[in-house]
Amino acid sequence: MVLVQQGKLSLDESLERFLPDAPARWRSITVRELLNHTSGLPHDAPGENPFESRPPLDEDLAKWDVALAREVPLSSASKSAMWTATPKPTGAPFGYGFGWQIATRGGQRVVYHGGGRSGFKSYFARFPDKHLSFVVMTNAGQPAGSSGSFTETPR
Repeated sequence: MVLVQQGKLSLDESLERFLPDAPARWRSITVRELLNHTSGLPHDAPGENPFESRPPLDEDLAKWDVALAREVPLSSASKSAMWTATPKPTGAPFGYGFGWQIATRGGQRVVYHGGGRSGFKSYFARFPDKHLSFVVMTNAGQPAGSSGSFTETPR
């Protein structure tokens, strides 16, 4: 999004610009489609993710949260674009922005993302209108009966 802000990248540019030798079926895929997971490309297979060997550290996530609360490196317009749900190519609701799931919980807007690899899980959620964030990291795996997603418990 910083490159978009600087006018060095358009979200609607084709992958062909960056990967001229990519398979023909990839050439019409845009940066926007990669960011909002609507490109049709399969998810990475275990062992193929270059970040797999380094789980997120609490200090990294705290720094990222502070950066998201400021106007640098990302402007309000960039964050708004990231945190706007994109429909699927069919037009159906998707609830996903640029790397963030978008929802409303307890009447509040929340943007979040979770993930994990062999032996750890992490979850990062922001309530941008309340200036509230929380991070959960565990190496205990997913509790039995849990969907692993962000849920609201009825009172």
